[in-house]
Amino acid sequence: MNSKVSLEKHYVREKPSKIKIGVSGSPRCYNESQFRDIGLTGTIRGWTIFYGGNGGTKIRPGDLITSGLSSEEAADYILRHLESYSVHADTRKKTARFIECIGSERLKSELFSTIPYIPLEKE
Repeated sequence: MNSKVSLEKHYVREKPSKIKIGVSGSPRCYNESQFRDIGLTGTIRGWTIFYGGNGGTKIRPGDLITSGLSSEEAADYILRHLESYSVHADTRKKTARFIECIGSERLKSELFSTIPYIPLEKE
């Protein structure tokens, strides 16, 4: 599977609100990604994913969702998450407000139950 092509095809479909995805190639530069709807930061151990960030007028850093994912696993997670967001979020509700309503733990329990390769972060 070509992850980039799959993400681009899914990304352009209609969502409850516009989505911004940030990608940082180093943990030293992760701030930019952490303030996006979905943020990916590359590390030696794989990709770290943040969710629900907002850099607008109501600033919110994204919640750390998981880490240590391969490129294929990170792309698969994003595809699954975008599908879940499309189904469950109210129209025009940004991911930051969506995660505040449902909570990070609920997102993890509902979405990760279908994604066995993602280890849940210990809080």
